[in-house]
Amino acid sequence: GAGMTDTMQPRVAAQGRWRNLLRDEELCLWLFIAGAAYHFVGIFPLMTLFGDGIGIANGVTYMIEGGAELNNGLSYRFSQHPGTHMLVAVVTKLTGASAYSVFLVLSAIAAAAAILLGAVLIRNLLGCPLGIGGIALLLVQETYSAGYYANSTVLAGAMSLGALCLLATRDHWPAHLVAGVLFGLAVFLRLDLILLAPVVIPLVHRGPWKTTVARSLVVGAIAGVVWAATYFGSGASLTDIMAAMQDKDDLFSYARETQNSVSSHLAFFSVLSMFLMVIGVASLVTQGKYRVLVVMAAAIIPFYVIFPHGLGTSRYLYYFAPFFALPVAQALWTVRPYPRRTWFVYAALIAVLFAGQSVLGARLVTTDEGNTSVRWRLGPGKPVVGVTNNGGRLFTGVAHSPLWHREQKQVAQAQEDDLAVYLAGLEGDSLQLYSIGWTAMQITVKVLLS
Repeated sequence: GAGMTDTMQPRVAAQGRWRNLLRDEELCLWLFIAGAAYHFVGIFPLMTLFGDGIGIANGVTYMIEGGAELNNGLSYRFSQHPGTHMLVAVVTKLTGASAYSVFLVLSAIAAAAAILLGAVLIRNLLGCPLGIGGIALLLVQETYSAGYYANSTVLAGAMSLGALCLLATRDHWPAHLVAGVLFGLAVFLRLDLILLAPVVIPLVHRGPWKTTVARSLVVGAIAGVVWAATYFGSGASLTDIMAAMQDKDDLFSYARETQNSVSSHLAFFSVLSMFLMVIGVASLVTQGKYRVLVVMAAAIIPFYVIFPHGLGTSRYLYYFAPFFALPVAQALWTVRPYPRRTWFVYAALIAVLFAGQSVLGARLVTTDEGNTSVRWRLGPGKPVVGVTNNGGRLFTGVAHSPLWHREQKQVAQAQEDDLAVYLAGLEGDSLQLYSIGWTAMQITVKVLLS
């Protein structure tokens, strides 16, 4: 500029490079790809650690090999996710692979697709690069850990995000028709996905409210018809759902559910993601991006209204991860216009929060006497693990999640192999087995079926 000295020009140029770092779409995209590639290392070996997915695969296996109906005595809550049972059964028959392997591969593919579709949705709503949206999603460990084990949540979540991306990016009736079909099939895969239905309204809103209501009704009607035809055509029953909910209420006390809810939220939200969410929401308000705030509210609030006592596992928040990631991406993206000193302080704070909890943080340390305690240390050690209704989640050392899950899977696979060898060596026509815990029971059934 006019009056700028020769010594000032390099400084201004360097400042521009730093401030434009996150504006480089190619760099952000490569960071996203690298992060996703690392986090999906936890997919292997193909081994599920939780009983629900094994239960679904057990039911499919019994149907195929035992000649039973798909909704049989081994099927896990068939009426809650009949579409998942049917999808796994169809692919298993077509490929000849085991139902367990098919379910695990489908879950891994769905998790990858959901992260990509979630990044597309964030990019459309905020106008940020695809890589920024992807990085924001990877800061939530449930987005990638959902692909580490077989589960119906990730299948339904991926399909629903396909529908929501169509609604957010396409402004014509054919896209809305396809979105309605996809959303109906997603609810068929897992019934509780219906909680995302309210977000359709702000996503299709681009003009007069009369048009918005008409579009929403069309999408909802198509989704309802598709769901009803597939759900009741599969033999599923809403009565079974009510019975299962009653059993859950009887089984888990309020105190235990509260403990699980706290653990699940601590696992879902890191200190860094919560910090960025606050910054992002404030930025959305100051920039007048009220539509984004309405989309977030429509997606998230109904869940907490319907389930006021919390949740038993962070997996139940999986559907809402892209909407929690919206302000995170906004906070990362709006760093661009900050002055150089502010930019460096902001970037340093992000780095400290990430390293402090995800890379370093507290560890479970075993002393020479064999005692285990929680300590803050910079060296190696196992991450602190919180227990929920669906297994462990990391509270610290989250960046080690893929490696930690690989270790857990290898241990579980070895134990399952030992059980198979033991059972094969037993003699007699009948066996009476006792297993402690839901997952142990499902693994035992899996071994017996094989």
